[in-house]
Amino acid sequence: MKTTIHTNHGRLSGRTIDTIVHREYGRTAFWRTAKDHNSPFYGQILKPAKIDGRNTFIVVSNIVCVIDDRGPVYGPSISPSHWI
Repeated sequence: MKTTIHTNHGRLSGRTIDTIVHREYGRTAFWRTAKDHNSPFYGQILKPAKIDGRNTFIVVSNIVCVIDDRGPVYGPSISPSHWI
């Protein structure tokens, strides 16, 4: 299975979203889907960070579109009934 994600940094491909995120952004990075279905993004890629001595997460990229072997999973032209 091949998955391609389009981020605000470019197009990345791999076996799954997790493997793409770990390869490109490091083992501590992870992704989550957007909670707001009106958001133009499918989700965000986050990394743990320490800011002013406090543990938090920073957004390193936004996921705009996801495509796998079955076709588009999420993208601007896909209706909410196809959201995963």
